[in-house]
Amino acid sequence: MVMRTSGFSLLAVALAVAALRKGSARIVPLAIFLLALTVTTGCGQGGHVTAQPTVATSTTAPPTASAPVISGPETSPSVVYSEDGGATWHASSLTGVTNAIAADPSDSSVAYAVQPDAGAGIQIMNTVDGGVTWNEMAHMPSDAGSWPYDMTTCSTLDGELRLFVGTQTGLWTSDDDGATWARIDSLPAVPAFRVATATSGATTVVFVSLVASPPNAVLYSSTDLTHWKKEADGVDSLSESTDGSQVFALDELQPDQALVLGVESRQYIALPHGLSGEAASPILRMVGNLTDSSIVGQSGGDIWLSPDGGATWRIVSQGSFASLAASADGSTFLAGGFRTAMSRSVDGGQTWSTLAGSPVTVSAIRFLSANRVVAATEKIEGSIVPSLPETK
Repeated sequence: MVMRTSGFSLLAVALAVAALRKGSARIVPLAIFLLALTVTTGCGQGGHVTAQPTVATSTTAPPTASAPVISGPETSPSVVYSEDGGATWHASSLTGVTNAIAADPSDSSVAYAVQPDAGAGIQIMNTVDGGVTWNEMAHMPSDAGSWPYDMTTCSTLDGELRLFVGTQTGLWTSDDDGATWARIDSLPAVPAFRVATATSGATTVVFVSLVASPPNAVLYSSTDLTHWKKEADGVDSLSESTDGSQVFALDELQPDQALVLGVESRQYIALPHGLSGEAASPILRMVGNLTDSSIVGQSGGDIWLSPDGGATWRIVSQGSFASLAASADGSTFLAGGFRTAMSRSVDGGQTWSTLAGSPVTVSAIRFLSANRVVAATEKIEGSIVPSLPETK
């Protein structure tokens, strides 16, 4: 197996996968094989999966734009932070490429970031002051590969933190602050592109999107990590609800509806593409929750609001967007621009304003509390065209 990477970001990967699903002539067909692991003992260990798909993929994605100067150090930050719900932003101490950020579920001052470390594999960084300063917490084993795609966290039944990182070689986990790592061998050792969780009571569902060969995207679930049930075809994008109890499963090739999955629930909601009768841009990300029925969806050029759980939708903002996040109470929404500034809503998604002076091209946003927010920015110099890892 030969892995090849170049300097690119989580945003570039997302754009590349979206292009792959649309059948761009510049790229090779790819399949996303999605597996949902239901862990009934908090964030537990995995079991065994008999089917082991193989991967053969190579693609490119557009370069990202440079970030503007914001308050803080003169060096270009990869992570910025806000102390007022995203109204203003400051440079943190963390530079370099940051592929994903995860919050600590029990401490709003703590967050984690995963970075490729040139020549040294993958490093985990953490902050204990809400994103102002960052320190190296751990290096992942060499077997994890050299490129991380995504990360998330959850709490075990005994209150310990468990980290999940999706890398070139599969889904990896640590329950001792990164001191030791183990690949979840119940999954194939192929690139784990997306990781998300849904929690209810003592049960956590961990979703992981694996880049594999056809048959295209397939969603599975398990209650014991040994016996698997197929949930749906064509699921290649996951977004967590604001209350952490649900995951929105989206497919650009089936843009009429979204599958909403909880620990013990599943339902479909209609999306703008299907309701309008027009070829609306597919929804790429969703935030909100069905408890209060308020949902915000983000396509490449529009932000949509549904105040009634998907029954009706309307466009509330237009631009060029790359990420989306919301505070836990659903009052504040942030949309990261693609080569443009961020946008913000403070009335539950009803109205939006552009944040002058905010970072340009934000690939990930994470609320740590109602006021504290951290975001991963992109900066690729010149005309670099990044590519996905290639496996043979």
